[in-house]
Amino acid sequence: MENKKYIIYGAGKQGQAYLDFLKQKNLDSVIIGFCDKRYDVIKQILGKAVFSYEEAKEQDVQFIVAVGDEKAKNEIIQMFEADDVRYCSMDAYANAAGIDRVKFNREFCAVFHIDNMDEYFNSAESDSAIKLFWDNTSEFKKLFVKLDLKNVIELACGRVLLHHSNHDVDYRAAFHNTPHGRSFMSKSIFAYLAYRAGFEVLEQKVIDWEGYTGLDCITLLQKPIESESAR
Repeated sequence: MENKKYIIYGAGKQGQAYLDFLKQKNLDSVIIGFCDKRYDVIKQILGKAVFSYEEAKEQDVQFIVAVGDEKAKNEIIQMFEADDVRYCSMDAYANAAGIDRVKFNREFCAVFHIDNMDEYFNSAESDSAIKLFWDNTSEFKKLFVKLDLKNVIELACGRVLLHHSNHDVDYRAAFHNTPHGRSFMSKSIFAYLAYRAGFEVLEQKVIDWEGYTGLDCITLLQKPIESESAR
């Protein structure tokens, strides 16, 4: 494990989620504080000081960028590079710390999304969101109803290789309580659904994933070839 120290740039929801996740994994000692434009208002979060950018630079440590807006993030990175300031992302931190990067990212995503699930539901169920996405005249709905396995096959020129869950232990499976967030599915159920949708199952191979035996399955599907007489 490395001994470097970091400052999280961004004291908003994402930055706080980063620190909270690191606390859960007993890794928060590497974080000496936050940096945010609102440093004089916020002052402290979860026991960590909030610095101005100039104060943070004086600490001579690396920044972890925790800003969700892509435009704002790019502007911050440009500022860092202009000032010759060291920075990284959360997954780059995991890599430098010798932590399994894939597992680290997956666990963070699970914690972040579960913690914010109520907010997501409230937002998705608001009248404005329902009208925007699910009104019969919305472009989203027009495209959504077309998004099915048949279109995947068409785009794949007749054949497609799909990596899916083979976790059929519990029909109540949810992202937060199954190995690596796997949904309820099996090799046989997937083949049946593909067959009912009018596709040919060419091959299926059950595979292990991250220490779990037979957790996933690779399925090769094909769009049935029409005979000349049927055209």
